[in-house]
Amino acid sequence: MHIEKNICDSVMGTIIDIDGKTKDTEKARLDLEDMGIRRELHLQFLKGTKTNKEGKLKCVKSRALYTLSQKERKGFWEFLKAVKFPDGYAANISRCVNIKDGKIIGLKSHDCNVLLQRLLLVGLRGYLHKDVLDAITELASFFRQLCSRKLNVNVLDNLEKRIPLILCKLEMIFPPAFFDVMVHLAIHLAQEAKIGGPVQYRWMYPIERYLSTLKGMVRNRARPEGSIAEAYVVKECLSFCSLYLHGIETKYNREERNYDGEENQNATISVFRSKIRTFGETNFVQCPLNNIMFSIGSTKKNLNKKILLGGRLHKKEFASCFENRIKKLWSTKSPEATDELLALASGPDHHISKCSGCIVERVKYLTSLRESRRVTRNSEVCTDVVHKVEDSAIEIRSVVRSGEAPVEIVNPCVHNNKNDEEEDGKTKMTPYSNIGPVMMKPHLMSI
Repeated sequence: MHIEKNICDSVMGTIIDIDGKTKDTEKARLDLEDMGIRRELHLQFLKGTKTNKEGKLKCVKSRALYTLSQKERKGFWEFLKAVKFPDGYAANISRCVNIKDGKIIGLKSHDCNVLLQRLLLVGLRGYLHKDVLDAITELASFFRQLCSRKLNVNVLDNLEKRIPLILCKLEMIFPPAFFDVMVHLAIHLAQEAKIGGPVQYRWMYPIERYLSTLKGMVRNRARPEGSIAEAYVVKECLSFCSLYLHGIETKYNREERNYDGEENQNATISVFRSKIRTFGETNFVQCPLNNIMFSIGSTKKNLNKKILLGGRLHKKEFASCFENRIKKLWSTKSPEATDELLALASGPDHHISKCSGCIVERVKYLTSLRESRRVTRNSEVCTDVVHKVEDSAIEIRSVVRSGEAPVEIVNPCVHNNKNDEEEDGKTKMTPYSNIGPVMMKPHLMSI
């Protein structure tokens, strides 16, 4: 974790030429001159100038290929100032950026993790030379794969072979002063992951957050240990007493931040078991019939060639055939026609509720109008989930596009609504049907 932070500081400090963090100093240029390499980066001493009090001549440091100009730096700072992340993904990095002074102050270790893996690749695109950007992209890809939730031994073997090549490419770009011991330690990270497992169980982010909590307990700077001990004892006493308090909110009965409600255990189809919690002002409107479309996705692996060749006809006629078949079985009181199948065959209800936000699968979705007042961005985000049931795989994708409705695209039997437009910054939700008790729970339409 700290290796990644130090490498991020060195890369960003050198590219943006931040005082105190850049590795491209005058001494680094003199090293190049002593080694007799990269003559275009040697210091150029001005002729006819007098020496200063230290006996040194004035010199000009030419701009390197890997550094940004003043105008490009300003564009990069403006990019960092305007960037927004989904809720809970990262801290508010924009508060650390000072465009006027051209500085970035107060970054945490996790902020450097996000900068190196996500932001530098986008913010520096169009400013740096292709060879420089490619090397930084490969370095960011190395850390992104290394920090993934699941690690594969074959992937780690590949990373262990790639990292020396990546450092060699960086060595051809940056000055020798860039390569300190922290950059060298990146070679051993893949081998360390093989021994210790995923880095999420070993990095220091939770410990640093807790140390920040202890630091906030200090009231007497002359006796910080006593302040922390006293505040810790008080906190433990209150936590113990809260176990016997009922009818009020405590840390033990408080709902999670992105609590999405209880799952319907009686439902047998995953579509009706989905959880959702809405918030904000809710209005009920009627959705035009021509805005409701059906999209059918196949799930079985053993589909015959006849269905595959006639996919268009199957997609066009399946909805009506499915509805007629289920209603026919329902009229004869067949046990095969359950309430859920009848609701699925009846299609979505035209009366829909609109709200400004909701939480689905512990992910928050907001409309662009509601999030315009926030520093986070929860529209135009996407999360993918795959549910495997026997021989089928149901793909669920929760999407918010252009500040419109957060949706779930479910294959098979996907309810699709492509022509819906946002009205009054409200999110549109559609129940499958209002037939029977199971259908009272709303489900999201797809766009």
